[in-house]
Amino acid sequence: MGSPMKDERIGQAVVPAIAIIFAISYFIQTADAPKGTLIWPAATAVLAGVLLLIILVQQIFKKKEARKPSLPGLKWAAVLKPLMILTGPVLYVALLPVLGFTPANLIFLSLMFRALGGTRWVQNFFAAFIIALFLHLTLIVFMKLALPRLVLFGTTIL
Repeated sequence: MGSPMKDERIGQAVVPAIAIIFAISYFIQTADAPKGTLIWPAATAVLAGVLLLIILVQQIFKKKEARKPSLPGLKWAAVLKPLMILTGPVLYVALLPVLGFTPANLIFLSLMFRALGGTRWVQNFFAAFIIALFLHLTLIVFMKLALPRLVLFGTTIL
C-alpha cells in the first residue's frame, strides 16, 4: 500500500484528467464547428493539461514530507472545517453583489483552500489568484458576461 502523501497526489490528478477526457470528447463531437467557437473549450483543455502536468511532475520529483495539521493546537478543528466548507458558499453568494465577482472569488477560494487542508497561506492565495484571474479573463473580458463588479466611490474597479 502506498504512502498517504503519494495517494493524495494521485487523487489530485483525477480532476484534471477527467477534464481532459471531457475536452477530447467535446472536440471529437464538434469537429465540424467553426474555429472561433472552440476558444473557450481549448483554453479549458490547456489549463487542465497544465494542472495535470504540474501534479504529475510533483508526483515524480517532490520529496515526501510529513503533513502538518492545517489548524494545529485546536481541538475543535474537526468541527470548524466542515462548518467553513458548508457556510463558505453561502457567504460567497451573500457577499458577491457587495465585493464583486473577482474579489469574492479570490477571498472565497483562498479560504476554501485553507479549509480543505492547505497549510501555506501564500501558496493558497497564489492558486486562488490564478483561478480568479482565469475566471475574470474568460467570463468578464472574453465572454463579456455581466457579473457583479466591485464599485468603490462610484467607480467600477473589477
